[in-house]
Amino acid sequence: MSSDTDREIASTSRPALSKLEADHDDLVTRLRDGFESSEDLLFWLQEVSVATLGCFPDEDLTDAFVESNSKACLIVGPDRHNTLLDEPTDLQTAKRFRLGFEETFLLPAFRQSYRKLRKNANEYVRPEDRPVTRATDPVALRPALEELHERQRETIEDVLGGFEDEEELLDWVRGLIGASYGQIDRDVITGLRMSDRVSRDNLLSDPSMEYSLNDGKGSAWFRKSLVAVQLLPAFNAGVRKLVDRAGEETSEEEEDENGDVGDHISV
Repeated sequence: MSSDTDREIASTSRPALSKLEADHDDLVTRLRDGFESSEDLLFWLQEVSVATLGCFPDEDLTDAFVESNSKACLIVGPDRHNTLLDEPTDLQTAKRFRLGFEETFLLPAFRQSYRKLRKNANEYVRPEDRPVTRATDPVALRPALEELHERQRETIEDVLGGFEDEEELLDWVRGLIGASYGQIDRDVITGLRMSDRVSRDNLLSDPSMEYSLNDGKGSAWFRKSLVAVQLLPAFNAGVRKLVDRAGEETSEEEEDENGDVGDHISV
């Protein structure tokens, strides 16, 4: 997972755990500041999924975006007015909500992901053997997880912009399989074009389509909602599957070498 700076992370005997903590710190900093737009919030939630190794509950990822009170408190930019609330939440109340969100939702996911990683994070006893770890290194120093993160982010960027035609839409739908590590629901990939004309018309970028919401203005809202309701949970499940698969492979290796079955992931 990338950061805005290429700063070095303090050298420790288990750099993968240090990198995980650094990514958690970055998530908290951005949460406390609030988000300028609903798009920023969506991308942050996707990063939460990756940086917690899929330990953040699926339904809470969705609720953070779709619930009006949550959205109004997490977003500090102009989009905070675009909710179903009669009046936007005052800034102090919103700040307290974000601190509560951190305590109630992030901290347990941070703990669980740390515990999932800790037993098999490579240990470097001698300081001179420790690799230099930077903020731009992959989360948990796992390139496969970084690759999945980048693919998921690109998938979200593509759908938010809409598609020129049905062929481009289907190309994107096909890409959902890999972006979710195969965890996208079958009904989603078979239901966005032919069987659901509302979905099709609002995923295409032509605002003159028959079922385009509010002459296209509502299409942006539709696409963001699709990301929150369908994509984020599937992407989160994909992260879990990838991490758990690595754990299974590690257990098999340990059983072959030592006769003991491990329960942690490979880094």
